Amino acid sequence: IEETTDMPLIGNHQWMFVITLCLFAVVKGHFNYSGIDLPVRHLEYYFNSFPSVREECREDPTCPYK
Repeated sequence: IEETTDMPLIGNHQWMFVITLCLFAVVKGHFNYSGIDLPVRHLEYYFNSFPSVREECREDPTCPYK
């Protein structure tokens, strides 16, 4: 097996950090409430399990779960 000398300037762990940071920025920017596919009686448990989503919903005028 022949090794190449065209190595990237940053390592794999640094790429993972960059990708994770980008995903966090995209996800944190907007929450898609249509992704909550639960029966109405389970919503209370969902929002208790994810307090950050609960607070975001309270502050978001477009949240349908008020």
